[in-house]
Amino acid sequence: MCDGRRYIGIWVLTVLFVLSQPAVSQGQPVAPTSPTVPIRPVPTDRVVLQIYESTLDKLATAVLPVSFSGHYTYSVSACIPGTNDCVSTDICSSDWQVAVTQIKFAIAPSGIRLSGTGSGTWCHVSVEIELDTTVNVALQMNISLSTVGAAPSFQSATPVNPASSITGAPRSRLVLLPNETSIQVTVSPTNVQPVFNIPGYTVKLPFHIDIAPVLDLPPIPLTPAPITLGADADTTQLHLVPSEFVLFLRDHYIELQSTMQLH
Repeated sequence: MCDGRRYIGIWVLTVLFVLSQPAVSQGQPVAPTSPTVPIRPVPTDRVVLQIYESTLDKLATAVLPVSFSGHYTYSVSACIPGTNDCVSTDICSSDWQVAVTQIKFAIAPSGIRLSGTGSGTWCHVSVEIELDTTVNVALQMNISLSTVGAAPSFQSATPVNPASSITGAPRSRLVLLPNETSIQVTVSPTNVQPVFNIPGYTVKLPFHIDIAPVLDLPPIPLTPAPITLGADADTTQLHLVPSEFVLFLRDHYIELQSTMQLH
């Protein structure tokens, strides 16, 4: 899991790096100014970030294989008719192992699906395992009292609407401070029970595979990117500030649009 978290951190930094690249219009150069003179914001530019299926696949690969193990004894009981005399017989007692070895994301305007494959062994019998579930992507917005005036503080997750392929909060409620906005990716639980066929018996392993806790990502913050203009003592520290975020589901990728302003 440590390796997985490290890959997640690298991916977050990549998101922030891409957001910061095209933020300033070519026709709007900003000259260094004295720290005592207020810096006027540069007119906003539109920034588009695309997150492809392959990126999510690589992110999932960082935590694979996901393995589970245990021990299970399968027994059957036979009773003498008309009596309480019963005899229990162990059919097979063995360690079991289950591993999820491949995960794929499929992004479409109608939604995101996640599929996975793996295998399991018990009592010298092997089975193939298939997983299938959905993935939800939302803008997580933390609106504070200072941002919306007299409104109370709250948190909300605005999901992508598969019907329209677009999501976003009304302009009057959009968060202007990007460190209060993040992308939340949530995997729906899976509930797969491995089944083994041994001679004369069909055995369901007393274990259900849930891959969601391994793949749920921490919120990916959309924060200002610092920029330093000038050299030596004559430098000015500015920030590229994204706002007005909108998410789209496209064929094979997620699209994040936002405005970007230099402060």
